[in-house]
Order: sequence, then structure tokens, then C-alpha cells
Amino acid sequence: MRTFRTIIVDEDSSARKRIVEVLQEWSEIEIIGEFNNGEEATKVINTDKPDLVFMEIEMPDLNGL
Repeated sequence: MRTFRTIIVDEDSSARKRIVEVLQEWSEIEIIGEFNNGEEATKVINTDKPDLVFMEIEMPDLNGL
């Protein structure tokens, strides 16, 4: 079975927590990081090359688009 390395990016910690709860139900998902801003996430995306990124669209420093 393939595992999808995943990060979650949302400035709202309760939103990140809820996404983690939902994703933990899927054995194929491995959460490799949680971030509260796009700048931190970009560094990890560039170095660790996750398979999936769940990112809030509107954030103050860097948007999800």
C-alpha cells in the first residue's frame, strides 16, 4: 500500500487539529508536518517534497494559491 506524505498549513490551530483528526482515519496518509504560515510550509515543500498539501487559501503572509 502506498503512503502519501502530507503536510497541513492553516493559521488556525483548531482547523489544523480537525484536519489531522479526519486524515488519521486513512492509513494511507502520513502527516509529516503542520504549519501555521505559508513561509514555513514552503521551505518543507521544497526540501521534503510531500505528496499532498492541505493549505488554507487565504493567509496573511502567503496564500494557498
